[in-house]
Amino acid sequence: ALMSEKVSEGIFLEVGGTSTDISVIHNGQVMVNYAEVGGHKTYINSLDIRTVGIAGGSMIRVDGKTIEDVGPRSAHIANLPYILYTPPEELGELEIRLIQPVKGDFSNYCAIYDKTHDKLYALTLAGAANAAGYVEPDHYAFGYVESARRAFGVLAEYMGISLEDVL
Repeated sequence: ALMSEKVSEGIFLEVGGTSTDISVIHNGQVMVNYAEVGGHKTYINSLDIRTVGIAGGSMIRVDGKTIEDVGPRSAHIANLPYILYTPPEELGELEIRLIQPVKGDFSNYCAIYDKTHDKLYALTLAGAANAAGYVEPDHYAFGYVESARRAFGVLAEYMGISLEDVL
């Protein structure tokens, strides 16, 4: 739409680190519904938002030579730093580790282990987006592209495929 035109229909997405909130705009108005707490309607109006468990901090699950899924576990909940936000000069020898971040999680979430510094990092969608060149320097999610490309290169080698195929 042109700047002078009023947009009356749309979908609003707010992507965070752990989840993405989705809302619909209809006839120029954000959709409103009764708020629910513990599955019970409160009869108090609130924004009608749906939340999905995938976002920039979502971790990747690997099954052999395949990326099986992404999320819902995030780096935040796993209490792991993003390798994306680690300066490349602070990284040593890297290898893949498959982990179970939280009891009850799948045990094939992919992490990067820095053998030199005995430190574990999360591989995330934000890292993949940076490594693939989708994130600009002025974007909030921009990080150390070299660190992200190096980490996803280690994943590519582990899976026996090219970096481009991983991304």
